[in-house]
Formats: sequence, structure tokens, C-alpha cells
Amino acid sequence: MARPDLYERSILAVRKTVESLQGVDTTEALVAIEAEVPTLVSDALAQLDAGAVELDLNLIAGAALKMRQAEIEAASARSRRTALIAQAQARGDAWVVVEEVGERRGPGAPGPSYHRLEMRVADGLGLHLYVDADPSTTRPVYGLETVRLDPTTGEWLGEATPPLEASFTSPEPWEERALTLRQGGHPGVSASGPELP
Repeated sequence: MARPDLYERSILAVRKTVESLQGVDTTEALVAIEAEVPTLVSDALAQLDAGAVELDLNLIAGAALKMRQAEIEAASARSRRTALIAQAQARGDAWVVVEEVGERRGPGAPGPSYHRLEMRVADGLGLHLYVDADPSTTRPVYGLETVRLDPTTGEWLGEATPPLEASFTSPEPWEERALTLRQGGHPGVSASGPELP
């Protein structure tokens, strides 16, 4: 940051290198060409008519690989969510789990750092359930919030209208509230599932 000119050249080189990696669409393929990416950085700098003097080509290559990996993972997650939604529609399911991170520990509550995103198939009403550790006590906090999701892709669009957010110190009322919401208990949204604004 002490050298804005180097920073700007580095950012431009990362972006241009990521553009050149668009044909690489799997993690395995990225790993296979990892050694070649510094050369792609040099090519990117040449196309930008920017010199490589004082730039760390390996650092720029690493940043470009990381950005492309994030794009690949996002596209894969989107495809997975889209497939889950299509399957739920075909089965006539009212709700579908589009994403789940973390594990449930047996029949009881999930452990800390658990997140689950459910979607009402009819209109994209989303229910985000999560368990995080309270930083002051390290005890689990069970939270939920309603959100708007794209009904086709499950992509997070923002808060539901009206928004609802709640947290609990034990799993039982958390699960009861989630069940109530799934059954149409969201304020201003009936069980029949009108479209969200």
C-alpha cells in the first residue's frame, strides 16, 4: 500500500490473469496448471503494457488461482442448489434444504458453527438456521432468520419482508420456531406462500 503504482499493477495483473483462466473449470485442472500461472501473469502484464519490475509474479499467480478457485466453487454451489430445487419441485416438496454446513451430533442439537439454509419451493422464502458460539460465554447460540432466495437458484437476495430474526439458548425452542415458520407462521406470509416482494 506504500506503493500505489505497484498495488494498481498487481490488481490489474490478477484480474487479467483470472480472465485467462476462465476456460479452467475444475479444481483439478487448476492444480494441473499451477506451475504455468506465473507465465500467464507475465503475459497479462504484457497485454496491459505494464512492466513486471518489482512485482512478485508468484504472489500475483497465487491470488489469481485463489480468485478463480472461488469462482469455480461458487458456480458449483449454484449448480448444486439449482439441482436440489428442481428435484424438490419434481417431487412436489414444499421445502428444500439448499445448503448445510456443519454436522448434527446424533439426535440432539448440532454443534457450533452449523448453518442450514432452507427454501420454500413455491416462492423462495428462505429460512437460515445456525448455531454459533457466544464469544463471551462460548456456549452455543441457536439462531434463525428469514431471508429472500432466488426460487430457481437458491441464491441469497436479502431479508424477507417483513424480516424475522430470533436466537435461543437451547435447541428445543429453536427447532419449534423453525417448524412453525415452515408451517406458515411467518408474520405477513401465509402458509399458501404468496410471492415475496
